[in-house]
Amino acid sequence: LFPFPEIVKEEQQNPWEELMLTVNQRHAFLRHRKGDDAFCIPNTLLHRIPCGTSGCYVVRFSPCGRYFAAACGEQLLFTVKIYDVDGGELLHTFLGHHDLVYDIQWSADSQFIVSASSDCTAKLWKLVFADPSTTAAQRSMKSRPNARTNFLTSSNYPATSVFSTAAENLRTEEMSAEAAVVFQHACYVYTSVFHPNPHHPSNLVITGAYDRLIRVWDCANGQLLTTLHYHRSHVNSITFSFDGSKFFSGDGQGVINIWEDALVSRGSLDDSYSARDSTISSGKLANRFRHSRSLTDK
Repeated sequence: LFPFPEIVKEEQQNPWEELMLTVNQRHAFLRHRKGDDAFCIPNTLLHRIPCGTSGCYVVRFSPCGRYFAAACGEQLLFTVKIYDVDGGELLHTFLGHHDLVYDIQWSADSQFIVSASSDCTAKLWKLVFADPSTTAAQRSMKSRPNARTNFLTSSNYPATSVFSTAAENLRTEEMSAEAAVVFQHACYVYTSVFHPNPHHPSNLVITGAYDRLIRVWDCANGQLLTTLHYHRSHVNSITFSFDGSKFFSGDGQGVINIWEDALVSRGSLDDSYSARDSTISSGKLANRFRHSRSLTDK
């Protein structure tokens, strides 16, 4: 699914500037499989990467397809490492967890990662990308003033010559090894996920934990906004529907609870939305996520 407009004009002086695409979105455009393209199951080993002396627990691709994050064990320290998909190069290491990392998830814009751990925390990690105006993509486009958007699928302009590399795009020297925000819990945290808000893709984080509670957090300051009670066993997994109108939580008893987001359902989630707006303050947010029904295997 494109994170940017699907319709591209045939003729324009600088397609990237008109579309306002980020470097990661441009790469996603190239990697996107069109409807009539053959589907190929990967069956060739591309990289063999030593990532942790105590093993690797979770691996997740970024939505843009350029990076993958791995939760690894390094003796007494548990890290989240960022790798380049194409070259297998280690780009950055986030430090801070002191026990097993159960889950890691990317925000929709690939700029944040949230991790859930048995050290009683979920942590938010921030990636820093280069200014799009200084990327190799725009420098290359400026040297071809008559280029058109159809070069995207043309072998005349291979990705390596037009687009910045993953390492060039990621400003690792400006990235901290420490977590940007810590969401403190009183027990093991098994799962964490971003709300897929298209206007603010990294405003809210939802976590599930051993104490059977689901928590909603403000990513800006780590504030606990509300707690959802319904499960009778530890919450193992949480996932959102694509449009963010629902999320599903599964527990240790095999029960899946379905929750509705009232703001999305009534179309109130627009550009003016913010996790810190008075309209969804801690007191009122409790009514935003409402339990819809439960599914069991019995």
